[in-house]
Amino acid sequence: MRRVIDRQVNVPGIPRAVRALHLADGRAESWLETCGRLTFAALGLPPFVPQVELWVGGTLLKVVDGWYPEAALAIEFDGRVKYRRPRFGRTPEEELWEEKRREDLLRAAGVRFLRVAYEDLAGRRRVLDRSARRLLATPGPEMSDVRAVPRPDGCSRDDEAGDDGWLARVDDGVGRPG
Repeated sequence: MRRVIDRQVNVPGIPRAVRALHLADGRAESWLETCGRLTFAALGLPPFVPQVELWVGGTLLKVVDGWYPEAALAIEFDGRVKYRRPRFGRTPEEELWEEKRREDLLRAAGVRFLRVAYEDLAGRRRVLDRSARRLLATPGPEMSDVRAVPRPDGCSRDDEAGDDGWLARVDDGVGRPG
């Protein structure tokens, strides 16, 4: 892709394509994770490690969207889809309960969480910035029971049919109805 773009340097739109390629990270598993990573960068926050498996006692408890190892801080970009639709044979209520129980185990081992919703990225950036900086300013506890393993690649979410309306929210206008 880079070779094609390099040959097209004078074509309108190519500078945006170059910037998009530079900002791309194939480990993101949703549009919200990408939007979140870019918002963190725009706020001047340090980059996190995307898609990190958190293991306790040989059991994978969670794959977090972002991880700050020094702060023992997990970043979770929360959409509402998984709490509305049945997935993998679980009801949304069961999904929420299982997620809570896994996070309780991780918190007990010293992991801290910052949950970020689209509203935080769009209209509540100051609050998000303060919250993230406050958590990052405090070193995380020693976590001898937790093993953090970064994933080299993201996982496709092809099982989710259709779009949840995200395309109409991006600011380039692509996909907007009407």
